[in-house]
Amino acid sequence: MNRKHVQEGYEQVQQALLDYTVNCYPHIQDKFTKLLMVMPEIHQMASRGEDHLYHKHCDGSAPTQTLLMEMLHAKRK
Repeated sequence: MNRKHVQEGYEQVQQALLDYTVNCYPHIQDKFTKLLMVMPEIHQMASRGEDHLYHKHCDGSAPTQTLLMEMLHAKRK
């Protein structure tokens, strides 16, 4: 993967998050920093949720014909 392309994408996401916090939470000075600090936890929770849903699907206890399942299978390929 192109390192420069990844870095540019990362910077664009950071800028979008900064713009969002400045516009939506102007009265909270450190909102951007707080959001950055919880991003790893959010990522970890999302990964665990994905794994849980995939295992429920594999053991037959989750619906199979849904957009969410299609997206999950596409990601796992």
